[in-house]
Amino acid sequence: MIVESYEDVIALSGDLKSNFWETIHTAISLTLVRHPEGVIIDCSGIKECNEEGANTFLDAMDFLEEHDARVIVVSVPLHVHEVLKSVPETRSQLPMAGSIEDARKSLHFKVDPELDHETLKQFEDMPTILACLNGTDTDEELVELVIDLAEGTHMGICWLYPILIPRQQPLQAPMKELEEEAANVLETIHAKIKDHDITDKFIIERARDVPSAIFNASEEYNVKKLVIGLNKHKLSEKTCSFISSIMKKMDCQVIFVKSES
Repeated sequence: MIVESYEDVIALSGDLKSNFWETIHTAISLTLVRHPEGVIIDCSGIKECNEEGANTFLDAMDFLEEHDARVIVVSVPLHVHEVLKSVPETRSQLPMAGSIEDARKSLHFKVDPELDHETLKQFEDMPTILACLNGTDTDEELVELVIDLAEGTHMGICWLYPILIPRQQPLQAPMKELEEEAANVLETIHAKIKDHDITDKFIIERARDVPSAIFNASEEYNVKKLVIGLNKHKLSEKTCSFISSIMKKMDCQVIFVKSES
């Protein structure tokens, strides 16, 4: 097995018939110093792979989880993919992308402009409105309401856009279309709020469901109000269960927004 490192990529080539974690450990550690957002593992050069070799990826994922960084595996040959599918932990946890370019876009995906130190410091103690968007027409009314709630107060706004990952895919899997959709929605919000004297921040939360995204985001901020957009259609049993779950777990004021149209 040959291990090569360049930019944010670890390229593997040759036969992967034993656990090569110790071999690639140093390469990944050095790559994280340069690219703390994550590592791309290029598998296009792997000729053969067995289950023992697949454990290399499990050890790599464990290491990156400890360092709060992501790993995306790309260009996996079909015969290697079949082996990875036979290892349950690898099959369910290993984020994959078709190319280095797609993986890099996901790793570097960012919607929040760089906040200066003073603004970041403000958010540590500032009472906050957490505004959960849903990518529908309701968002427009939600944004207007949240701006009205925040303007003239000392409250900041955290715009939350959940990216929901299907349970059959790893939580860190690249989701190109959803990431692009989130960027477009939040870019629109940024254009609307730029003329208001409000401190705000964008959050992308990868989760299995919306309540999980809300709960994860709320732990990081001093949330005093939670504003959530609902679909404009009639309330279904699922939606009522969602509302009940939020009301039980959140100890702040909760406002649900439903479009009239």
